[in-house]
Parts: sequence; C-alpha cells; structure tokens
Amino acid sequence: LEYNPYSQQLSLTIKVRSSGSVLLTLTRTLASFPSGTTRLGVSRLHMKNTGGGADPNATVDYNLDNIQLFQDLPLMYGQDFSSAPGWTTDDPAKLLWDSGSGTFHGTQVNTEGTFAYIDLPTFNPNRNWRLEWDHIINSDQWSAGLTIGLFDSRLLYTLKTG
Repeated sequence: LEYNPYSQQLSLTIKVRSSGSVLLTLTRTLASFPSGTTRLGVSRLHMKNTGGGADPNATVDYNLDNIQLFQDLPLMYGQDFSSAPGWTTDDPAKLLWDSGSGTFHGTQVNTEGTFAYIDLPTFNPNRNWRLEWDHIINSDQWSAGLTIGLFDSRLLYTLKTG
C-alpha cells in the first residue's frame, strides 16, 4: 500500500511473495488523509460485516509477519515478530504474538469488533509512505475479513482502496 501526495495516488498491489507475481492492483485518487491517521494494525471495531446476508459470527484466522512502514523512504517502523511487538489490543487471547511461529496471530469474529495496533505519533499520512506486510489467511468464513492498515484514533480506516 503506497501513497504519493504529489500525484495524490493511493495504490495497493498484492503480490505472491515466492514468485513476485502481481495478483491485484488498485489505485485511488486521494487529496489527503485526516491528520490523526497514526495507528498501524488490525481492526474490526467499526467494520463488523453485519449487512444483508452477512454472517455476524463469521471468523477469520490469520498470521501477520514482516510489517514495514516507510515514510519518505527511510524505514519508520518495522516488525518481524521475532519478539513481542508491544501492540495495544482489546482481546489478548485472540490477537497476540505467537512465539512458536514468530508471527502475530489473529482470530477475529465480525460482531466482536476487536483491534490491535501500535501508535506512531510522528507518522504523517500526507507525506510519501509505503506499507508492506506478509499475511497468511489460515481460515476465512464467508463475509469475514482481515482489515490491516492505518487507522485514526477511533480505529476507523479513514479511506479505503477500491
């Protein structure tokens, strides 16, 4: 996920790490982000997928690894989960560092609205930045999903790609 304030483009590219093959690319024109967009993590707090036909108890189970956030090219935040990341969470039983796999393991249910994040107060979302991460979806029931990225203080994703 990458933002260029000069071209006002927010771009998402999904690749297969082993081959480098591009699976999906989305781009959106975006003049700016709200200035309080300084939390990096996962959140289902305000995205509970309970609309028509959605299963309110649908669950996604995943592992995250190798999160890197670059601001104006230098690495601003990097986490390979070789040690506990120190993220704030409202559900430490389901959103936690897995020492055995060296990843961050999450299990999130649509209606539970859980979150885990690190606050990056010096991050400015309206400068050049790039966010990279690896994730594996272990299981995903219909209408559940993983929401990872940058959030504001309410843990809302302020804008989305697509």
